Amino acid sequence: MKNKTRETWKKMKNNHEMDRRITRMAKAQPMISSRMIKDSLELPVSTVTVRRRLCEANLFSRNPRKVPLLKKRHVQKRLQFAKEHINWPKEKWRNILWTDESKIVLFGSKGHRQFVRRPPNSEFKPQYTVNTVKPGGASIMIWVCFSYYAVGPVYRIPWISLHMSKYLKRSCCLLLKRTCP
Repeated sequence: MKNKTRETWKKMKNNHEMDRRITRMAKAQPMISSRMIKDSLELPVSTVTVRRRLCEANLFSRNPRKVPLLKKRHVQKRLQFAKEHINWPKEKWRNILWTDESKIVLFGSKGHRQFVRRPPNSEFKPQYTVNTVKPGGASIMIWVCFSYYAVGPVYRIPWISLHMSKYLKRSCCLLLKRTCP
C-alpha cells in the first residue's frame, strides 16, 4: 500500500512539474501551438492533455486582437493629442465630425488563422496582439463619418489610388453632398 501511495505522489509531482513547464512555455511564447509545446518539451502526453492543462491555467486559445502597426512617433502624436484635449468640455466634443475609411479585401486569402494563449482581460497587451498593415490586391474602400448628433452614410470610394489631398477633398464633397471640381 505504501508503495502505491509513493508512486501516486511521484506521478502527481511530475504532473505539477510538467504543468509548470507547459504554462511557462505558453506564457513565454503566447502564439505557440499545443503541438509545438508537446514536441519541444518532449512530453509523454497528448496535445489534448496539453490544451487541457493550459485551460486549467487560464490560458485559453483565442484569436489575437489586430492592432495597427504604430511607430514611436505615432504613439507620441496620439499622446500629445490626448494631453492637449483632455480638458475639453462635452459641448466642444459634440462639434467634432469623426471620419474613418476602411479597405476591404474582395478576393484572395487574408492569411492563415492564428491563435494566442493569453490570460483573461489582456487582449490588448502588445505580446498578445498581431500587427496589421494595409492589404493589397482586389479591394474596395469605404468611408464613413459620425458625430454626437448622427451617423453618416457609408460611401464606396472608387478612387483608391488618388493622392491624399484629392482624397480628402472628395471625401468632404461627398459629406456635404456637393459636386467636386
